[in-house]
Amino acid sequence: SSGTTIRTIDSAGNVGWYTSLAPTTAGFPVISYYDNTNGDLKLAVCADATCSAGTTIRTIDSPGTVGYSTSLALTTAGFPVISYRDITNDDLKLAVCADATCSSGATIRTIDSAGVVGLYTSLALTTAGFPVISYYDATNQDLKLALCADATCSAGTTIRTIDSPGTVGYSTSLALTTAGFPVISYYDFTNENLKLAVCADATCF
Repeated sequence: SSGTTIRTIDSAGNVGWYTSLAPTTAGFPVISYYDNTNGDLKLAVCADATCSAGTTIRTIDSPGTVGYSTSLALTTAGFPVISYRDITNDDLKLAVCADATCSSGATIRTIDSAGVVGLYTSLALTTAGFPVISYYDATNQDLKLALCADATCSAGTTIRTIDSPGTVGYSTSLALTTAGFPVISYYDFTNENLKLAVCADATCF
């Protein structure tokens, strides 16, 4: 009822695909997105609640065509973590920033490279700050889940197939329960249904 503030955050080329947003503890927006002109994963970090005081724009990953299907979360320290698809290599990837604006760079990991994977990613962080990612495996037409063993996925990752019959796993959305158990909503393309997967433990074993 009081109106809406509309801002153009990035206008350098064809930008703003596959956005994902999280606010900092101060309420400042942080946005991951795809730059279609350059084929890059980018990050925008606002300096206030409505981005009126300027915005820091970073290119997070650049080689090849990267940055489809972004999903963003912030660590307890406010550092961005982004899951996304690497189109060039058909991989699921993860970027973990070393500070609040990624000025110190990001750790880039390939999380899953078995076939054409990483579509429709959704990311959540455990209470320990370990990434959990739901996504679609286009090669096998399955809903999959990746569970990192540390904050940057350096200690290995558990990959689970959550749902397989037919073509399932489009448009995933992931949340973790208070106990840390993954819950995923997604589209069943074969039956044209909305589906839900509720894991019985933290790793869906």
